[in-house]
Amino acid sequence: MWLDGVQTTGSKPAPPKDGQDFLLTLRQIGPDGTPSVSAAGTIFGVGNGLVESITGTAQVRLPQGEYAVSSSQIVDQPDGVGQDAYELTQPVVELTKDSTVVLDARTARQVTVRSSARPEARSRLLAVGHDRRSADGANSFSRVVMAEPADRLFTAQQGPAAGPDELTGHAVAYLIAPGTNTPYLYATADRRAGAFYTGCAASSKIGTWGSSRGVSTRRRSGR
Repeated sequence: MWLDGVQTTGSKPAPPKDGQDFLLTLRQIGPDGTPSVSAAGTIFGVGNGLVESITGTAQVRLPQGEYAVSSSQIVDQPDGVGQDAYELTQPVVELTKDSTVVLDARTARQVTVRSSARPEARSRLLAVGHDRRSADGANSFSRVVMAEPADRLFTAQQGPAAGPDELTGHAVAYLIAPGTNTPYLYATADRRAGAFYTGCAASSKIGTWGSSRGVSTRRRSGR
């Protein structure tokens, strides 16, 4: 089961002035290399607070300015047990002319987390997302996707990076023992200033995200 949440804050965008709007084309490509007709895309106006939702490939006329574009795709696994989710973002799109953005699921890499202290532990819940903000903090956009045990999550950042105060990637994972009655729970979290994740493979003593900064880890033991 996947839950994809979007939250925005900011004022109502002003209408564009004559001659200051351009056509933005969003193409969403699936993991098989073909255009995805079901991919859910979002365009966020960093400076003007505008939000547009798009399915598949579409064109939108927008005021000149800076935008962030994101895409979610959900694909059934071949065995029919779980699903694969692809979360893609291009955090900076400078719209100064008619432009095209391609969010391609083939660029994504899998997010995994393991505990070297408990090699048998498996993810109970994995949540990955990002927050995009304007430089003055007036407008913000948050997005998160969550994966349950049978599912897999693939992520990618495309295009130029945003400033450390304008983009934050974040991830949370809970690991438990196989089965229904776990004697322990490992929880780990990570935040990345100025970046989203292009996959992540983490393994350490109690499940922390090994190469990342700003790590917070908790362990709960039971009988």
